[in-house]
Amino acid sequence: MKKKSVYLLVLMSLIGMMLYAFRLKNHDSNTTIINQKRFPDSLFRSGDIIFRDGRGFLSMAFRKMSLISPEYSHAGIIHREGEKVFVYHVIGGEGNQTNLMRKEPLNNFCSPQESNSFGVYRSDLNGKQIDSLAGYYFSKKLNFDTKFDLSSDDKMYCTELVYKILINISGINNFISLTTLSGVDYVACDNIFLSPHMTKIFSSINKLSDEN
Repeated sequence: MKKKSVYLLVLMSLIGMMLYAFRLKNHDSNTTIINQKRFPDSLFRSGDIIFRDGRGFLSMAFRKMSLISPEYSHAGIIHREGEKVFVYHVIGGEGNQTNLMRKEPLNNFCSPQESNSFGVYRSDLNGKQIDSLAGYYFSKKLNFDTKFDLSSDDKMYCTELVYKILINISGINNFISLTTLSGVDYVACDNIFLSPHMTKIFSSINKLSDEN
């Protein structure tokens, strides 16, 4: 167990350094909407929590941070504007040169080019309040936290944003549990979607057009 703890802590450090040192070429997902509707987005509400298993090395590394159920590598919050559905999320390195929080069309966030799979969950809290607080952070141009430091609020990583919004609205500090390794606390995807406060609404596996 000690060996595994050291491995994960080193992995977190490497991810932080990679995100800081390498800024991949930015692509504007907000202007390239994938015209593949493979899911019933009418089921989704503002404030629902969405997870995806992204493609690429960094996504694989983030997925390993979930020690119980390593299904997903990234998280965001669904936001509806009439019939249009978006995802608020913070991401660094992969496709985001600025490290600023994004409001991205749902079809893009879940596209086969971006993810192997995705799942949507609903908490037992007020979804409108979750959505409102996510929108507040977006308006403040929240930055991705390359240091994965839970003690700071001016920068956050993807699951940290979801975690802090949920505990803020619930008013309960341990509303979502944390993972602790060698005295270091962090929020993994499975800390959130395995919580008894969450209910799965929908999940899907993606396949690229050239996959069998």
